[in-house]
Amino acid sequence: YALLLVGMSSFDLISSIAHVWSWNALPRELTHPPALTTGNWFTCDVQAVMIQVGMGVPFYNCGLTLYFLCKVRYRMTEATFSRKIAPFVHAITLVFVSSTSIAGIFLQIYFPYNFKSCVVCKERYKDGGFESYAYIWIGIPSFVALILAPTIMIVVYCTVKKKTREMERSDGHLESRTSRHTLTKAVASQAS
Repeated sequence: YALLLVGMSSFDLISSIAHVWSWNALPRELTHPPALTTGNWFTCDVQAVMIQVGMGVPFYNCGLTLYFLCKVRYRMTEATFSRKIAPFVHAITLVFVSSTSIAGIFLQIYFPYNFKSCVVCKERYKDGGFESYAYIWIGIPSFVALILAPTIMIVVYCTVKKKTREMERSDGHLESRTSRHTLTKAVASQAS
């Protein structure tokens, strides 16, 4: 799972750099006064691509939750996870991020938003039929981050809770002998 952390950290770093770049990437003709920025349409596209790369972070976050699910619930080893599941997490993330980033340039849907940074801007193309692109570019990672990853973590939590109850039943005096925290640690170490 270390490569998942490296991937997530790398994508987050790229996105953070784009946000620090902020309004400096905006085209000069769109800022008032124009002396505040040094950007052009190319820098706007570059910044938007960097921000879109950051949309890969929720995919890697979901990959980490999958790792914990496989480890705790299915007792999968790290080597098995790295061989069977991690390549799919990397592939899905890279395909989504690269395809949406490149498509955004060719579709010309990157535009300054609120004069802060260049992102997919649905308002610019509302009449041109491009409104749904913003939902694809931002909606899919939002779904992954807000629905899928928490759902997986709830399953992991329920599994740990179930194993804790099983251990309590199998050793009735365990509760008096050790604290709940220690019991949870024991369940987690057993899953490892």
